[in-house]
Amino acid sequence: MKKVAIFVEGHSELIFVREYLLKKFEYQNIDLECRTLFSDNKLLKTDYDVPNTDATHHFQIINVGSDSTVITRILKREHLLWNAGYDRIVGLRDMYSDEYKEAMGQPREIKPLINEKFINGFNQTIKTRAIKPNNIYFCFAIMELEAWLLGIPKLWKNKGITRAIILEKLNIDFFNTDPETIFLHPTEIIKSILALIGEQYDKHGHEVNSFLSYIQKEDFEDLENSQKCNSFKCFAKAIN
Repeated sequence: MKKVAIFVEGHSELIFVREYLLKKFEYQNIDLECRTLFSDNKLLKTDYDVPNTDATHHFQIINVGSDSTVITRILKREHLLWNAGYDRIVGLRDMYSDEYKEAMGQPREIKPLINEKFINGFNQTIKTRAIKPNNIYFCFAIMELEAWLLGIPKLWKNKGITRAIILEKLNIDFFNTDPETIFLHPTEIIKSILALIGEQYDKHGHEVNSFLSYIQKEDFEDLENSQKCNSFKCFAKAIN
């Protein structure tokens, strides 16, 4: 059995990764565990497990509760995972964070050089501090995982929100552009769009589940093969 551990920063990311994996594997041949690790020694079970002892692929998704602790939890726990027979570890967190805002300064906009600095810095930390650095893959969602949702046009069409409506009401266009290169805070864009149809988005579990109910395996594949959201490609490649 191939075993992969995926560390994420929050509850909504855990749900996204869980649903992505289930749809990728078409709910077959996958054994899935979901855990929280809000302190170093308290790995707790959640309600999202999908057990399958006959599967050839096992994934453990671990919500560490904070963007700043994803890498530290990986480094502190990797020896336990290697001893338990895991083949690789994947880290996923948003690029947008308090530390990014501090580094960004003014003007407040996406700065590719800062993105590169963060990515290189984290990879260097893994290279110098990890037991098995070649088996750890760290991915940033740029600028937030919500940019990946904006990168799936079918999702918005299924919710009855057209490009024309968004252009008219909000004067923004992400259907023909790469959302991770133009939106510093994609969550706020999603909030504004959903407000047009009287819905809210505060990254709660049921809201993320609602989004993902509109997305199928083919939609994820289309995003991976598109010219958008290179950070999603990084994550998909790390999983594969």
